[in-house]
Amino acid sequence: MSGSAFERKFGERYALAGLLVSGSLVAIPGEILPAWGYHITPDFSAIAHHFLGVTGGLLAGVGLARKSLAHWAIRHTLVIGCAAALAALLGLAFAAPPVHWRWRVLGLSGLGIAVGFVNTAFFHAVSPAFRRDPARTVSIGGALFGVGSLIATLLIAAALRGYSLRTLFVTIALVPAVLAAVFVRTRFADEPLPPRRPWQDILADFTNPGAVLFTLLLFFQFGNEWTIASWLTLFLIQRLGISPTSALLVLAVYWAALTGGRVLAQWGLAYISHWRLLIGSGAGALLGCLVLVMTNNRFGAMLGVLLTGFSFAAIYPLLAE
Repeated sequence: MSGSAFERKFGERYALAGLLVSGSLVAIPGEILPAWGYHITPDFSAIAHHFLGVTGGLLAGVGLARKSLAHWAIRHTLVIGCAAALAALLGLAFAAPPVHWRWRVLGLSGLGIAVGFVNTAFFHAVSPAFRRDPARTVSIGGALFGVGSLIATLLIAAALRGYSLRTLFVTIALVPAVLAAVFVRTRFADEPLPPRRPWQDILADFTNPGAVLFTLLLFFQFGNEWTIASWLTLFLIQRLGISPTSALLVLAVYWAALTGGRVLAQWGLAYISHWRLLIGSGAGALLGCLVLVMTNNRFGAMLGVLLTGFSFAAIYPLLAE
């Protein structure tokens, strides 16, 4: 293997590790709500601002990351994203109640900026691998994203059992800190940043009904995955009356099902009709959500998240294929 080919593959594998950071950060806003006491005094206005802060930071981070990639190497953008995550997590370590919720929104906005940097750099770094094998790249990336979310969920559940929130955030902050040290020494095969397409060309694509349906499916799929992950803990606590730790463990089952399903989907794409897989995934997700809505016990919640997680898992690899 030539030096440039080895460098490309080596860099792609390390860029995939950036999804561990992204997954752990994206999972925090919904999972940390019980630790901040929102299951006791559900201030939904403050909670909405928390999610708006993450979303606004994410949009800002994507724009800033593109400017970073236009002037600097991929590794610099990944390091900036990890540094932003480190700063935001350390800030959130001192923002727990009774500190005003606006400080938590500020910290969560920093998390969103970090995710925007990491995701933009990741997609640019693995674009050659995506062109070679899109379904496999999406499956591996999705699995690593799920592992990051699962780790964050288990850490928060452990914190509720006796560790302090400050110790929790410092522990999670070690992940981006270590990866920043790795990325700064990693050589990526930098490719020219694709130019921005004019709005007229983008709008012209939406004259194709297939492109519209594809975009809507991605939009609602990502929204569904994140919405369930963000609100599941509060829903289970208030609906079933279970403890915050138990609710987080049910959420961990959801992330495990979503992660395992990404791996199984890679195998299923080779042996199952794509139409059958798509219809089965949609039906399974619908059934899982119905079970969650109608359940009144922990077994029903477990069954619902398993069905929903496994069903959601195949959508992205299937679309990429």
